[in-house]
Amino acid sequence: PSTGKTHSREPFEAPPVWGKGLRYEHERALTDYVFKAPVFVTDFPSVSKPFYTRQNDDGKTVAAFDLLMPHVGEVVGGSAREER
Repeated sequence: PSTGKTHSREPFEAPPVWGKGLRYEHERALTDYVFKAPVFVTDFPSVSKPFYTRQNDDGKTVAAFDLLMPHVGEVVGGSAREER
């Protein structure tokens, strides 16, 4: 786990960056402070997932997801495989 700040009013130790994975501090902010509930994160940037993950119609994202739980972080992730 990150030692970064996780309170919604404090800056992140490292801000989220498009194409890079979410850090534990980002996951905790979403589940513990923004939504205060489990969260599905979907449609990841294609540069962050393997080539065989199904490309979405926008050409920038892929059909993938993570389920984030409060006080835990990611508990499961998955993706559709490219079939075209």
